[in-house]
Amino acid sequence: MSFRVKHIVFLYLLSFSALLAQITPIISENVEELLLRVRTSSLEDTRALAQASLLFAREIDRSIGFAGIPRRAMQLTILRPGESVSEHESDLCFPHGSNSLLISYELCKALLRRRIEEDLGLPVAKPDSIDWLAAAVCRRVFFGGKGLSSYYRPDYSVAQRQFRQGRFPKLEILLRISPSPKRSAIFRLYMLHCDLFLARLENLPEGSSFIRQLLELELHGRSPCEALEFLLGENLLPPDNLQSWYEKGVQAESVRGLRFNELDSILSELEDLFNPVILQPGEKRSIKKIPMRDMPKHLKDYNLNTQAISLMQNRLSRLSKQAPFLLQEPMYKFNAALGTLRQNKRRRSQKEFKLAEKEFQKALARQSRIAELHEKHAAAKMPPLLPFASFLNAVDLAQKTKP
Repeated sequence: MSFRVKHIVFLYLLSFSALLAQITPIISENVEELLLRVRTSSLEDTRALAQASLLFAREIDRSIGFAGIPRRAMQLTILRPGESVSEHESDLCFPHGSNSLLISYELCKALLRRRIEEDLGLPVAKPDSIDWLAAAVCRRVFFGGKGLSSYYRPDYSVAQRQFRQGRFPKLEILLRISPSPKRSAIFRLYMLHCDLFLARLENLPEGSSFIRQLLELELHGRSPCEALEFLLGENLLPPDNLQSWYEKGVQAESVRGLRFNELDSILSELEDLFNPVILQPGEKRSIKKIPMRDMPKHLKDYNLNTQAISLMQNRLSRLSKQAPFLLQEPMYKFNAALGTLRQNKRRRSQKEFKLAEKEFQKALARQSRIAELHEKHAAAKMPPLLPFASFLNAVDLAQKTKP
């Protein structure tokens, strides 16, 4: 083919790409709760990213103890075929056909950074912990399905195998150096250890407040390991050091149950919340549990305790954010029923509570059926070590090979 013919073919392909970009529509969806606009050329991709963004944001807020609607709007765009990234001004902009894991990871980082900047009110800087925190959150939602299925499966079997062979990541490297998501096997292993380390921190007595303090110290110039050493203080008594503290902690964390029934935990809390203990009229010590649906008719014997109901609403709001997606709407209606009870509208509150309870039971039955089918499908589809098989085989081979 002559140079002239090649040039003509190239120009034709270029013009065809430009024409394709013009005729391919852009589908947009606004996620009001996150002040996020998602734009792609596919209705399915737009909806999936909008839903995923809510799950990522919920897990971020739960992990670091923040809440509320953000103040700064963001936009995520996946370009049409033939479009250039430089032509767009979105906060997050990806070429057509970009890897879904890369998009999810970058979205997690952007949501996390915005939350830190707005809620901590500190100068715009990038703490190193954004990378590993985003990797942990992304793994829980992207691979673990947290928020979609009733059963959240923190499966650390690959890490357990490494730990049994004495292989632990160097904590300083784990918290400061993030591999590229394009290196799929290595990045998934990195995400696994980040998830495991986040679980270790979440089980400290201070929980999310510890993670917030860690981020604050980083934004004031300390490295992640320096911040950890400072916050742990007397928990790092000799002969322990930060690395040994990390190894003991993640090894213990990795052997926890492979399956945590998130739904059962939420139902147990709801049972406790919706059956408050009250003092019986005319008695000083006699108490009994009263189903929440029967509370309005008992209120005539008591002064309306708005503070107690506010605490119930706050607790229910937290549970709603942790609940599987199908259960969220009826749980919001429970909260609304509590609001009418707080206004002393007893009959209306009782009616709204019964309707919410009916919807909740219907959603619960559907959620349980989905979870059952999901478990069967997942178990039949993929052995637990398959995604890491080639990587682990390469590691074993490298150890047996002399340098």
